[in-house]
Amino acid sequence: METETYRDQMDRSRRLLAILNANDWTKVASGLDSEDIVVFAAQCIWHVKDWILNDPTIDDLDVRAFNDAVHQDLYLMACADIANGSKHLRLENSKVGARLSEAGGIHLSSAEGVFKRFHYVVAEDKSLPFHGMEVRHLFDSCMENWERLIDRFVYHIEDSQQSAPENCAPRRR
Repeated sequence: METETYRDQMDRSRRLLAILNANDWTKVASGLDSEDIVVFAAQCIWHVKDWILNDPTIDDLDVRAFNDAVHQDLYLMACADIANGSKHLRLENSKVGARLSEAGGIHLSSAEGVFKRFHYVVAEDKSLPFHGMEVRHLFDSCMENWERLIDRFVYHIEDSQQSAPENCAPRRR
């Protein structure tokens, strides 16, 4: 999916607003396209960075080191390109040249109740590890990488303070 015009973003916005304004959102949520879900997932996953940077429960974060580590992660940078590319018609400051491909696929099994659309990530540099990857695999890798970065940069702060906030997710080992 590559956005062709502002109309694509307007249509997505209208679909979301219709769901938000509905008396029963579950009756109209089926109006979403799978591309909408991909875009929302990319935006949510990429913006974990901003949530960490602005979380008032995280003290003493080494912001420079954290940002450096985030920006060295090729998978997170691909997610950033997809998220930011969905926000702007043309992405002028691409991080790694990643975007969603026009090519896709479908897994359909009536017996199993499966109807899945596949969306692929492509990059200008075809040697990058995410080039040709199905977007779910990219997003899974991003979430795993966020967990590692949280362990490295956030939990060590909480460990040194001897107590984690009550609403903090348990540490993964």
